[in-house]
Amino acid sequence: MIGSSQPATLHFVHSSYSVHWLSKVPENLENNKGNIYMAKSSPPSVHKAYLEQFQKDFSLFLSLRSEEIICGGRMLLTFIGRSVADPWSKDCCYLWELLTKSILELVDEGLVEESELVHSICHFIHHMQRKLREIVENQGSFNLEKIKVFEDELGSQ
Repeated sequence: MIGSSQPATLHFVHSSYSVHWLSKVPENLENNKGNIYMAKSSPPSVHKAYLEQFQKDFSLFLSLRSEEIICGGRMLLTFIGRSVADPWSKDCCYLWELLTKSILELVDEGLVEESELVHSICHFIHHMQRKLREIVENQGSFNLEKIKVFEDELGSQ
């Protein structure tokens, strides 16, 4: 439909756990050596690079969906988020840090070349509710009617 003369025809769009994945590895990750994601040892510029890439990708996603959805149509998005402002909290980065440690052990054992770590960088980001709201409002194609947060019942046991 993009770039075509066909009218918007979708009444409902649902995307579940897909817009967490970035379209590409964020730029300027040179200072994140030895990590495949944001870690406590990552400088603030790494979080900034992930956030900037997400803002570009998510804004484009909203823009393209706005061309497909009829006026008055609805969209439901499901995200994995974080409940704390700290982007390096265990809320979102703990599993990635464990994966990084495992991959680095493979490098130490000579089973994986260190140069291959560049290809292992995770193109994924956890969002804060406040940032999502801000991006939707700034992009301008949609009215955000409701944000619902579900707590992880398994993790709270």
